[in-house]
Amino acid sequence: MVATLRAAQLLAAAVLAGVPAFSALIWQPSLTRLPPGGEREALARAQARRSRLLATAAGAALALAALADLLRIAAFLHPAPYLSGLHLQAALTVATGSRLGRLYALRAILALAVLPCRPWRPDRRGFTAAALALPLLLATFSLSGHAAATPGNPVGPVAADLLHLAATGAWYGGLLCFAFLPWRALERAAAGRVVAQVFHRFSNLGLAAMAVLAGTGLYMAALRLYGLLALVEHPYGQALLVKLSFLAGVLALAGVNRFWLRPRLARQPTGPGPGILRAVRWLVTAEAVLGLCVVAAAGVLASTAPPEGEPVRQRAAAHLRPPTVTFVAPRPGETQIWVIPVKRPGTAPCRCCPGPSITTVFVTAVPVAPGAALTWDGPGSAPGRSGR
Repeated sequence: MVATLRAAQLLAAAVLAGVPAFSALIWQPSLTRLPPGGEREALARAQARRSRLLATAAGAALALAALADLLRIAAFLHPAPYLSGLHLQAALTVATGSRLGRLYALRAILALAVLPCRPWRPDRRGFTAAALALPLLLATFSLSGHAAATPGNPVGPVAADLLHLAATGAWYGGLLCFAFLPWRALERAAAGRVVAQVFHRFSNLGLAAMAVLAGTGLYMAALRLYGLLALVEHPYGQALLVKLSFLAGVLALAGVNRFWLRPRLARQPTGPGPGILRAVRWLVTAEAVLGLCVVAAAGVLASTAPPEGEPVRQRAAAHLRPPTVTFVAPRPGETQIWVIPVKRPGTAPCRCCPGPSITTVFVTAVPVAPGAALTWDGPGSAPGRSGR
């Protein structure tokens, strides 16, 4: 449930941030390719309806998901029947008396407050409201997530996380707007030139957004992961690996769009034909679906605690029946005991040491406190903890 709520909030925030960016940077400049008149106005009205629908749905979903997450936190801190008087009173206390609750309440308020200003409209009022409210909205994510909990000075991680969210909004929010273009109206020959211009502009915007995502993502991964091994042995790293896998699929489709479709669109100055337009539509839709998987994996990542440090690993070299080995944990974490059976000359091979090569056998992993002694008496025995 936590990952679903976080993913829904991230998706809605990306759409709210992407709608005005797509309208200001891509759609409105592309419409200037058409002469003033009925066709241009009809396309502008059709896209305004779709953008209004996307922004309204995203704002309502973000407000509801933020409030639901706030109620979940209140139920966790103050157990009471859900939506009962005590539960609602606890939620109000959390929303007004804690920093996290205030951020969630502000997120819900900003998600609804930006809608009356119509950020999808090409006027100064809408864009000014979006330019003021949307950074504050995205900051509520950075100030309530892993970035704000970074030990030491969190200014750098919070700034990197905010840039990461803004780039996600520009890319994925704009991608959804691209996928929801009025394609039937754009299939006419005169309006087809608009698609080529939109494709060209969005390709450049997506390239810049991906560069920002890669840079900020590497920076935050270096802060939270202790190495490449964390990608396979810690839940946070595994969620990040799933996210990167979906992102690789997005980059593959983006490469097809940029290096195959874009040259074909450029070779048709009179406007792309129906076949090219269908290819653009389907590839953009497929990229949007994979992007949805990326955002869902980001929700799981946001709800998973990053590793506090590298697990303590000790190795014991022993023969077939190793003597008692005692480890002392230098810091909190999991002490992983590994047995390395060594084949001695003149001894008969056995099942755990079939040949002269050294074999590493994983035995167990137990949590220990700093300074505690961990004693192990060989295969088949469980490790025991004792005071130092």
